[in-house]
Amino acid sequence: MKIIYGVSGEGFGHSTRADKVIKYLQGKGHEVLVLTYGQSFKPLSKFNIKRIDGVKILYNKKTLLLGRTLIYNLAWFFRNLKNFNILKEEIKRFNPSVIITDMEPLTSRIAKSLKLPLISLDNEHMLTHSNLKIKKNMNYYIAKMSIENCVPNPDKIIAAHYHRIDVGNENVKIVDPVLRDEIVNLRSVKGDFILVYLTKPDEEIVNLLWNINQSFILYGLGEGYGKFRNVVSALEFERLECASGPQEGHIKRFSDGETPKKIAFLQCIGSRSDRVEKYCSSICCMYTTKEAMIAYEHDNELESYVFYIDMRAGGKGFQSFLRRGAAEYNIKYIKSKIAQITVDQKENPIIIYEDLDNGKITQLKVDMVVLATCIVPPQGIKNLAEVLGIELNDYNFIKTTPFIPVETSKNGIFTCGCVHEPMDIPRSVAEASGAAAKAAEIIRGG
Repeated sequence: MKIIYGVSGEGFGHSTRADKVIKYLQGKGHEVLVLTYGQSFKPLSKFNIKRIDGVKILYNKKTLLLGRTLIYNLAWFFRNLKNFNILKEEIKRFNPSVIITDMEPLTSRIAKSLKLPLISLDNEHMLTHSNLKIKKNMNYYIAKMSIENCVPNPDKIIAAHYHRIDVGNENVKIVDPVLRDEIVNLRSVKGDFILVYLTKPDEEIVNLLWNINQSFILYGLGEGYGKFRNVVSALEFERLECASGPQEGHIKRFSDGETPKKIAFLQCIGSRSDRVEKYCSSICCMYTTKEAMIAYEHDNELESYVFYIDMRAGGKGFQSFLRRGAAEYNIKYIKSKIAQITVDQKENPIIIYEDLDNGKITQLKVDMVVLATCIVPPQGIKNLAEVLGIELNDYNFIKTTPFIPVETSKNGIFTCGCVHEPMDIPRSVAEASGAAAKAAEIIRGG
């Protein structure tokens, strides 16, 4: 049988579903021609595809721009009337027995025009063919209208959704959603977790999840952090060993709930590097040792390994603090450069590194990896500097004078803390006092 499969989408959801369905159909011996609109063509390029132009829904962040959407699609209709007829003729030559659409309206119209059977596959149909309790607001009615106009009167509907409900319509079938392998392969863990998909690290989302005290698993970030469940950031590890945290201070691996006996703390990755950042965050040595000490106090059998390029703990008593960690808390410091993190079949992280003391490439298997979290300038620092009329340094921190670090390039504007360079809490507090004193001098006319 010859089948046309039309798919529209900008993300991975539609293309993932299409990929699974097309492979299934081809496995049954059917010939499939894929018509794609939007970014969905990229993951589907391995199939026999034809890119088409289609309707578009315009948003400003999360707000639907109804007027602009209507104007764009009216213009699209008249602009593509000729293309519609050309595509219609191509489909006639292909001579399909059935057309399947994944919210792609052009193939729906052609199916009706050629009087071909039309199957619609999409989770959005749960809005129009279910008895779920859905808030009936303006967005609901716009979405319902859009769905009914995208796929008018299909012969059969397949709605993908977690809720298996009786919709009271024999032409509508509810199936489980098609999920990407990276989600399916996330094995269950002890306790209740939220799965969070991120294409890039997002501090606001992570902070929100911490604040609601809900355990979560990140995926979608690529290699290492977010992909390997036993690789966490220093901020996350801080919460894990906290008595009020999601694990109540009892550190456990996300993969199997077991207590780690060997933890590696990785520092200096990307620091003083032309590829990432050319400066050192200066605080990682101390907070990493502190976290390793607290972890040891929870479990005296714990072995901690701190991988670093240079130890740069320059404050009063800092060096003796590091020596105490090595002597009393079973912390081993390894001067090294990290090459790669992999995992074995039990999801134990394997660290491949160059030992800078002997120049050899070696590896170490551990139960958990903690990534030192660096300090970078805030995202809006350039706009703030422009508004205030102050200068930034080469690293996009606020520029200060060498001997009076609270003074900026503009009289009357003072700074303190990490906004002008990385520093720890005691130094930030001391600078805050200095900046307040300088501001008081101006107020009092000193």
